[in-house]
Amino acid sequence: MPFTQYAENQFLNLFTGNSYQAFPTGLYAALFSVAPTKTLPGTEFVDGTGSPYAKGYSRGKLTFNSSTTSVATANTEAYFPHGALISQSATISGSTSNWPAAVAVGLFDAASGGNLWAYNSTGSNPPVGVEGYSIRWANGGITVGFV
Repeated sequence: MPFTQYAENQFLNLFTGNSYQAFPTGLYAALFSVAPTKTLPGTEFVDGTGSPYAKGYSRGKLTFNSSTTSVATANTEAYFPHGALISQSATISGSTSNWPAAVAVGLFDAASGGNLWAYNSTGSNPPVGVEGYSIRWANGGITVGFV
């Protein structure tokens, strides 16, 4: 997953001994209908009023393994509405309205609001939540690292 400009600035400020914001105590996976970039926020799914509307959507909390190889892998499942999960093999289970295509996934430092730290595309065939179902990826499908 590429890091955002915000995340890179925090890492560089820490490394150079300059002032930086507190690092996240948790990371939350989010789905996007328009992919974020290093400097642009993209368009996250919305539950309630707004667009793109995805009834029942909320961010899913992840925990990561400790890294010794410059890569950290999520070691828990991120739950989306009605037991939906995030990982590499998309399955469908439990949404309450049609959702837009999930073209990207991002990692925030808060369950709502907060700062986007990293993001990535879901690939050339993005999953779409159909009424009565949710999007799921398997455990271990999200990795973050320096390359």
